[in-house]
Amino acid sequence: MVVAVSLAALALLAAPGRFPRPIRQIAQHSLNTRDPVPTAQLDVGALRRAARILPARATYAVVAPPNDPQLAHDLQGVAHLLFLPALPVAEPSRAEWLLRYQAAHPAAVKVVRTYRLGNGVVLERLQP
Repeated sequence: MVVAVSLAALALLAAPGRFPRPIRQIAQHSLNTRDPVPTAQLDVGALRRAARILPARATYAVVAPPNDPQLAHDLQGVAHLLFLPALPVAEPSRAEWLLRYQAAHPAAVKVVRTYRLGNGVVLERLQP
């Protein structure tokens, strides 16, 4: 088993362009980190900043770019992990907070306060 993993690691280092994008993305990360390791390019630092602002018992929704399903999937998972014990909801209109990750603002919500967290990541407190 160790030999197989070692061979796969060597092959990845020798020819990184031959592997699918999610595998190349994981290979760029150090495993000596407390951050989750997503397969998409994700600003985990901005999500950690959002987690420090988001109240513990709040409800939140996440909006991601519609043209990148892997980013949307990883974003949901990392947000769910970092934002605990806050509760995710599917519809922004039912949330108290909205995390927009390089995405447009949905029309159905009214924003009370905006926190710009960098790299197109925005946390918004919504009007009840």
